[in-house]
Amino acid sequence: MEPKRFACFDLSHKSIKLLIGYCLGETPIVLYTREAPIDSLIEGGLIADREGLKKALSSFAKFDEPEMKLKGTISELCLCLPPFGLKIYEKNESTTSASSDQRIGRVDIANVITKVKNETIPGGNEVVDIIPIQFLLQSGEVFANPPVGKQSSSLGVKAMIHTLPKAIAQDYQSLVNEAGFRIKKV
Repeated sequence: MEPKRFACFDLSHKSIKLLIGYCLGETPIVLYTREAPIDSLIEGGLIADREGLKKALSSFAKFDEPEMKLKGTISELCLCLPPFGLKIYEKNESTTSASSDQRIGRVDIANVITKVKNETIPGGNEVVDIIPIQFLLQSGEVFANPPVGKQSSSLGVKAMIHTLPKAIAQDYQSLVNEAGFRIKKV
């Protein structure tokens, strides 16, 4: 079974960068990269020329690299947003185990992350990413990765919440959608 490929766009004031790859275990494998200059389409973190940027993004939808035997169309991607106005908050949350045998399951991980997502964000910002730093069990054990299968009546998480001003995040997200791409939730 071939690993599922992913595509990522990185938008900055100087260029659009595309990376196509997959993960082999914990190791990212890069198959293809491309970069195109976009001078004056983004200024100060804001979209200055919406139609020009949409056209530039659309040009990345199809790729054909015969020497690498790589050809395809991108319809879904991960979006890396510029950090203008980025605010990072730390949040601790906990939940009780949903399992009758008090083993941590994927539903417990989802529940505790949802509690972090529901945090009220000050200043008109929007959550663009949540990065769990550590998971904690009732016994005091600490894990860097989700402790699925471990026994505990409760699960805690310490997470970093990355936020951007709503106007900036939504402007980029809608532009990428208008250019014909779906944004993958990760």
